[in-house]
Amino acid sequence: MRIDQFVIPIPFTWKVAHRGYRWIDCNDGRWLCAVDALERPDFPGVFDRYQIQQPLLERTGLFREFAELDFSETEVLRFANKFGLLRDGGNLAVDTEFGRTLVHAENLQLWQAEVRAFKRVVSLWDAISAGEGQEWAELKAALAADELPLAVQRALHISDDDR
Repeated sequence: MRIDQFVIPIPFTWKVAHRGYRWIDCNDGRWLCAVDALERPDFPGVFDRYQIQQPLLERTGLFREFAELDFSETEVLRFANKFGLLRDGGNLAVDTEFGRTLVHAENLQLWQAEVRAFKRVVSLWDAISAGEGQEWAELKAALAADELPLAVQRALHISDDDR
């Protein structure tokens, strides 16, 4: 019996901008948004800016690729151009030549935080799979440094006084 016989198919689709993404300076920070996000809303093709992808059908290890990302704008942009932004929402008010408009954008700090989280998850996965105590101890120490919700701390027995 093969292990893939037990996999439950979960349809996952995600939007990716046809023309890719770019960094913009706004609100004292750098934000990643679709290349055409600041174009006129009545511009031809405005409602056809995104293609729908199913990235996990071809790349079941996409989570590892994400966890290995470097924290630079260049690497984040390269990843976003292939797979889209991280979230589906979170609009940013931007002044354009056509007036104030809302665009879907994400800052570098969000991407860095998510990559860090995925690095820890992948480390945890690998430590549990390998059964190596040192990796688990290092990961536990890293998690203890974060401000995790109390329920998560208890579930993972992160506190030293929690047996």
